[in-house]
Amino acid sequence: MESAVDGYTTDKTDQTPDNDGKVTFNNQYIPEKTKIAVNKLWAGVPEGVVTPEVTVTLFENGEKTPQTLTLNKDNKYSGEFKDLPKTDEKGAQIKYTVEETKVDGYTTDKNDQAPDNDGKVTFNNQYIPEKTKITVNKLWAGVPDGVATPEVIVTLYKNGEKTEKSLTLNKGNLYTGEFTDLPKTDSKGAEIKYTVAETKVDGYTTDKDDQAPDKDGKITFNNQFIAEKTKIKVNKIWKGVPANVVKPTVVAVLYENGVKTDKKVELNALNNWTAEFTDLPVTDADGKKIVYTIAEESVPGGYVSSTSGMQTVKDGAVTLTNEYVPGKTSITVNKVWHGVPKGVETPRIVVTLYANGKPTGQTLTLDGQNGYLGRFDNLPETDSNGNPITYTVEETVVDGYTSTTTGQRVANNGLVTLVNVFTPRNTSIKVVKEWCNIPCGTIPPTITATLFANGKMTDKTVTLDRSNHYSATFDNLPETDKDGNPIIYTVAETLVPNGYRASTAGQQPVKNGVIILKNIYIPDTPINPCEPKNPTCPNKPTCPNTPGNDNNPGETITTNETGLADKAVAQDSSTPSSGQTSQSTAASVPVNAPTDKLPQTGDQTKQQIALTIIGLILIALMLIWKFAGLDKKM
Repeated sequence: MESAVDGYTTDKTDQTPDNDGKVTFNNQYIPEKTKIAVNKLWAGVPEGVVTPEVTVTLFENGEKTPQTLTLNKDNKYSGEFKDLPKTDEKGAQIKYTVEETKVDGYTTDKNDQAPDNDGKVTFNNQYIPEKTKITVNKLWAGVPDGVATPEVIVTLYKNGEKTEKSLTLNKGNLYTGEFTDLPKTDSKGAEIKYTVAETKVDGYTTDKDDQAPDKDGKITFNNQFIAEKTKIKVNKIWKGVPANVVKPTVVAVLYENGVKTDKKVELNALNNWTAEFTDLPVTDADGKKIVYTIAEESVPGGYVSSTSGMQTVKDGAVTLTNEYVPGKTSITVNKVWHGVPKGVETPRIVVTLYANGKPTGQTLTLDGQNGYLGRFDNLPETDSNGNPITYTVEETVVDGYTSTTTGQRVANNGLVTLVNVFTPRNTSIKVVKEWCNIPCGTIPPTITATLFANGKMTDKTVTLDRSNHYSATFDNLPETDKDGNPIIYTVAETLVPNGYRASTAGQQPVKNGVIILKNIYIPDTPINPCEPKNPTCPNKPTCPNTPGNDNNPGETITTNETGLADKAVAQDSSTPSSGQTSQSTAASVPVNAPTDKLPQTGDQTKQQIALTIIGLILIALMLIWKFAGLDKKM
């Protein structure tokens, strides 16, 4: 018999000799044990992305074993292979490795590893970010015909840092290009903010030379052509002026495509009757050539103009000629329009000349072709008796406009200016107040709404209360301002009442002529569920105590003619858990919305409601039977 040997096993501790009188004891070495700790690390995972479960497998001397570990959030992506023999049955050291199953959407530094000196294996997985692209478009404005737009280079920036990526936009690619295969997040999972900058283009201005893409991943650079400049020289010639007569100063006005501008020059003896309009663009914002003309603002008394109206520029110059007329005068009539919206064409007008208050039969037609400028010429200064004649001008009434120069207008220094103001169309805005989460029986307070025009507070207000069902209208609001520009109206609640908060705070835009202001009731204390002894609402419930539609919490409550909330939602009738307070469901429903079931205020309430319904059905059957009997008698 063999005594036990520590660290070894034996096949048989006691034996009898064989036929040859021999006994052999076989002892097997018991190898030491080890363990391998496996850890999983993730890098670059964006917020909101859930890391997946991972499986790792143990290999022994390169051969796959059935031993695996599943690493997930529950075990913090850590696990151990335990009780592993360090040597095989021959005493040779066993080489262990661990291999990770491939994880979609991630890269790994090494998917099979041997443990380090501490018996640890760590797998590092890097998130493969989603890709995006940015489309860049180039638009040109104001480029004259025949001018070739240049090639443009745009550069990509990543979190404010310039990258090596750029695009060349030209006619060949229709000034369109794309930055593709751009990762949405960096190695730490943070979102990358891309911008694109445009290289400055000579001869053009840009609205913004660096931009971030819009929600569709698009960027558009708008470049405006810088028009060439020109100048116009204006000369004044006098004819037939006696030597002892001092020639007056005259004013020349610049017109652009037939429209009067605010640019003027004076012609007098000091500048030798010559002046210039300078720094004038050759083309407009659309690249179209601008046609300039010059007109004398008013012809002085005692002179007639042989170059009346708008004069065409020739070789960069315009000459205005006045002839002296002894004993004669003239009256220039100028028409000014105010508040005319863009796109509205001003009408042709007729003005009549009066002498000492009596019509002369002479008229002028002013329109866009003559720049709304005309003149009554060769008018005698005195009548047949030598008395001075007072000339006046009156305009025929123009529909759709209000004249600020009504009646017969006296000339001032030979000039009459007739002013018409466009009468804008009026509009109205309906203001509706909606109350949310109002408890049954609560009367919403009176509130005041203020009208704003183009962001500025007006003195117009409306009061919304029970008497007008929380609805009022701003009437007779002009659609355009005095310059003809559209007025953008907004409405804001003047003061949110205590106990409420506004979900439409600040100025609210008009939608289809209506503005809705919404206030949400703020309960003082949570309402605990209860089972009332008697229903607190009428037999026909107007405040169903059932939870609101879970898919539409916070729906709007409107008020009825009494000013009470039409419908409200009671708290959840379920019993709160120990130590917890039941919160009421603040969701509300529209006035006419159907409810799924009757109020849940206890079994007694349900029985009362059921009996009420049965009674109504019996009454209806009796009425049907009665009318059916009458029909038989007839």
